[in-house]
Amino acid sequence: MMVLLIGVLIYLAVYIFRSLTNNVSTTIAYQDTLEVELDTTGIIVREEKTLSGDGNIVEIVADEGSRVSVGQVLANLYPDSDALSNREELNMLQQELEDLQAILDDEGTTSSATLEQQIFQSVLSLRSQTVSGDLTSVENSTQSLRALVFQQESSASSDSTSLSASLAQSIEDLESQISTLSSQSGSTDTSLTASVSGLFSSETDGLEDSLTPSSILSMTPSQLTRAANLDVSTDGLIGKIVTSDKWYYAVIVDGSAASLLPEGSQVTARFSPDFTEEVTMTVEQQSNEGQEENGQIVLILSSDRYLSQVLSLREQSAQLITESYEGIRIPQKALHMEEGTSADPETGTETTGYEAGVYTMAGAQARYNPVSVVASGSDYYLVTPATTDSDHILRVGDTVIVSASGLYDGKVISE
Repeated sequence: MMVLLIGVLIYLAVYIFRSLTNNVSTTIAYQDTLEVELDTTGIIVREEKTLSGDGNIVEIVADEGSRVSVGQVLANLYPDSDALSNREELNMLQQELEDLQAILDDEGTTSSATLEQQIFQSVLSLRSQTVSGDLTSVENSTQSLRALVFQQESSASSDSTSLSASLAQSIEDLESQISTLSSQSGSTDTSLTASVSGLFSSETDGLEDSLTPSSILSMTPSQLTRAANLDVSTDGLIGKIVTSDKWYYAVIVDGSAASLLPEGSQVTARFSPDFTEEVTMTVEQQSNEGQEENGQIVLILSSDRYLSQVLSLREQSAQLITESYEGIRIPQKALHMEEGTSADPETGTETTGYEAGVYTMAGAQARYNPVSVVASGSDYYLVTPATTDSDHILRVGDTVIVSASGLYDGKVISE
């Protein structure tokens, strides 16, 4: 019994010793990217022309963000609600006139079956628009349905001469009403038209004239801050037209960032919260000599993409990606400095020194793989292979030995 007990104790001691001396920790190597980010908050600036006009009631007719041309009507201006009601009635009468003229022109050319099909489709469309709450479309569809029904009733009449005379009289009455309303509206209604071409927006903040691409190029950090925080009125402003696809992001940064963002270079910007695209921008300008204040400079970036998405934005935050590194990610504990010999490729002269490397599992053995460190994170490195020997190249997916005692190339590992 005593012998058996001693044997068990010896076995446990050996097991514990091996566990303490051969404790192996591994992980899988994978491709990763390390980015150096600069957090900023700045303002978006565009080349834009503000629009103004007199009118207590403004009816915007141009779509937000649409591209408009010179002379295009952007909005109708009315002095009061009566003038607006007259205009709406005038529009309805003009639509009805067009429908009657179309019926008169098509009299006898459209079959009864075709009219019935058109009426059926019109009813379905009207029902769908009513359910969705699209009141503007409902009004137009109702007028079209009324015209189709009238046309059907007309085609069923046996007295075509009488029908034509009736249509002509209705058209004459409508033209008289339209003429009367037009004379009443003409003296009170005005239309706002585009004087330049570009993208239209009805949203303004009053800073369009003070924050321009040319003005920000000469601003110091304090001047930019004051200009962005001006308390200005938007009374009388109806909208704006952005005349250039190129827009700017002006931001105040530490002067030390200047070396990371030289003029003419490209930088990736990740905007938030209202604009979430990742944009490649060009460094247009840094503050000129003498414009630096308290170690800070104005940095101006530009882009000619995504204009429609920043059309009405002003203050935005963005992460500027100043540097980006790619490599195979390994824990910092997995990197070893081993003595090695390298030969000069031209002279063949061999030199002995220390090189960085990673041990990986090759079957049951540890294999040493020389690497070059590309970048370092808080607890990891990004590395690339530093040899052309296919047996000792670190690859994505390799099992990397993070910790183990007495490692050397070819050592048998028992986990």
